[in-house]
Amino acid sequence: MGRVQVPTTSQAWDAVRRRSDREHRGFASSLRYRRTADAYDIQLNSGATVSVPRDRIAALRDLSQNEAARVSLSEFGDAMRLQSRDLAISVAGLLRDVTGLSEGQRRGGSATSAKKAAAVRENGKLGGRPRKKQIA
Repeated sequence: MGRVQVPTTSQAWDAVRRRSDREHRGFASSLRYRRTADAYDIQLNSGATVSVPRDRIAALRDLSQNEAARVSLSEFGDAMRLQSRDLAISVAGLLRDVTGLSEGQRRGGSATSAKKAAAVRENGKLGGRPRKKQIA
């Protein structure tokens, strides 16, 4: 195991706390609604900014622009909230849905190919998947 360096000054401790706070917060650091684009700009902790049109967020489609402007970021940066409607939308889930990553991830392991089909046939000839060992 490597050596652990322990910060000894109050400045060093403050730096450690700030870094820890950033790492343990949610996905977003700020949220801004742009009326002209009818979109939300989500500033991520990574430094990237993602702009999401409001019509891509099903729960927010029916809001007036005034209500849409009152949507805020939760204290921990993990959800968009509208208190008046008791509404919370996960930032991580929203980004997955908007980018389509969740669909691609679901399909990733189910891809078929001639090579996979041949491997399945060979394994079948050997009796298939081995049975789990019984623990007495």
